[in-house]
Amino acid sequence: MVDDQRDKMKSSMSRPSAHMAPPGGDRSKMSRKSTATTTLSTEQPKRTHSGTTRRTTNKVKFDKRFLIFGEKNEEGEENHFLGRIKRILREALDGLLTTGEMYYRQKGSRPVTRPQALQETFEECALIVTQKLESYYKQSDEYHNQCLQEFRSQLDSIEELSSRVPPLVITEILKNQLNTSLTERKVMDSECDKKLTEWDTRKFEHKNQLRPTLGHPHLVTEINDLCEEEESRRQDCLQGLGQHTTKLQGSAVKHAALFIVSWLGLLLQFDNILTIDDVKKGRVDATKYPTSELIRRKNAGAPLEDDESKEKLLRGKSTWQGIVHNELVCGEKPTKAKLTASVTTAKTTLGHRATIKARDIAYQNYKTWFEQSLDNIDHQKQKHVHTEEHWTSSWLSSIQKVKQLY
Repeated sequence: MVDDQRDKMKSSMSRPSAHMAPPGGDRSKMSRKSTATTTLSTEQPKRTHSGTTRRTTNKVKFDKRFLIFGEKNEEGEENHFLGRIKRILREALDGLLTTGEMYYRQKGSRPVTRPQALQETFEECALIVTQKLESYYKQSDEYHNQCLQEFRSQLDSIEELSSRVPPLVITEILKNQLNTSLTERKVMDSECDKKLTEWDTRKFEHKNQLRPTLGHPHLVTEINDLCEEEESRRQDCLQGLGQHTTKLQGSAVKHAALFIVSWLGLLLQFDNILTIDDVKKGRVDATKYPTSELIRRKNAGAPLEDDESKEKLLRGKSTWQGIVHNELVCGEKPTKAKLTASVTTAKTTLGHRATIKARDIAYQNYKTWFEQSLDNIDHQKQKHVHTEEHWTSSWLSSIQKVKQLY
């Protein structure tokens, strides 16, 4: 019985197998199929300028529900982060769908060899691919929004910190202007002191020349000449004091005018600062308050959500009022104040407001110092004039007594 089975197996193996390539027409069919397969496999992919692989075959049309990133590139998308990510994912999706479509077309009805990694149909595969790429895009979008909010927070902090600079800068400008004015005044006072010393020297010379013998009628010419010299000295002194006072007042007015325009450059510099209004807002989660706070707001009739517009400045182009420029003068004060030209800025930031506030405070401080300086100049002049008048009165009294001796 065993021998019979062995004979049957030998006879079956000696017959031509049905799986072997038959001659004639069947062989030609297999040749065409092999050629088609070879033609499909020899089509090499091309690499685009963006580095992704694109095939040279006619583009396969897919269901629009799979084209979640659009069918074509959008204009200007290469200029921003999410646009570049979207373009990369669009090209990746195109390549994956094309590869998947070719794979499932060649696979036919045969079962997949790795069911844990591959889907049974192209639709299922395309759905998984689109879900994963869409998840990548959402992650990129979330990352982009987080970076945007962090950047806006940094800009907000920078703007707040920059608003502390104007008071310091304008205080330094005020200090420098005062020091410059005081230095120039000291130089002028030093020159005036030298002249006062000369006039005092001449005064004491005249005093020493005034002798009792000059009262004799025969010496009337000498005493008259001495009186003329003293009068000339007195006129020189009074004229010199007047000129010195005028110079000091002119110097004070000049430095006051320089101070008035010294802050303009600082105000315009804040137009170059980057603020949160120059970047996109992104998605900002509303602040969550406890129930007790919400109930309190509801009972008070207040809105339950914060209104950001009330907490921020009115942004955009702004015109800032000038500063009074005709108050820092000598003599009579004007009845109507005149302002310098208004300054228009391209932005409105905390730095601009801080500059204007610091400017007004510094102006009031400078105005107080200016008025005190003018009072001091006038007081100094009156002191020297009073001293000179007292000497002149004493001189005339001495002349009269000398003349009464004879």
